[in-house]
Amino acid sequence: MKTVIINKTAKNFEVAKQIIYTVQVIALGLFIPFLFVFGITYNPQNDKPVNEPRISVPVSGTPTVSNNTVILDSYLSDQNS
Repeated sequence: MKTVIINKTAKNFEVAKQIIYTVQVIALGLFIPFLFVFGITYNPQNDKPVNEPRISVPVSGTPTVSNNTVILDSYLSDQNS
């Protein structure tokens, strides 16, 4: 649909509206692919599992007891399944 423009001020306003609309379309057209690429390539290195076992060496040399204990000599009932 064409707009009939009578004076110069209205013409300048119409051109400004068209430029703003064009910039918005271009920005959206570039922003959505950027978010897609950023989303599939973003890999933060500080994500750790919540229940990750931690191994620490005591500074004084005395052994400490931790909550994560592994007993290698015991027989597990589902070991051969």
